[in-house]
Amino acid sequence: MTPTDPFPDNLRRIRAQRGMTQQQLAAKIGKREKDISRWELGKNEPDWSSVRQIAAALDVPLDDLAAEIDAAADAGSKRARRDRRPRQ
Repeated sequence: MTPTDPFPDNLRRIRAQRGMTQQQLAAKIGKREKDISRWELGKNEPDWSSVRQIAAALDVPLDDLAAEIDAAADAGSKRARRDRRPRQ
């Protein structure tokens, strides 16, 4: 996994947007909560079968898990709100 891999952040963001805990997602796809945590931290990568299960459980296209997301486009992001403030 590369340092710029968007999957961990996208997984965390989408899961949170769906109001799902790591434990709930793990149960839905037959994995351990520790696996979800490691994927979200970028410490491990899920296999292709798990990625498909994650996409189905979160009801998102596979592309959404791998897509680069512009932080400013994420309205719920504190970083996005901070970045939009005028600089002095």
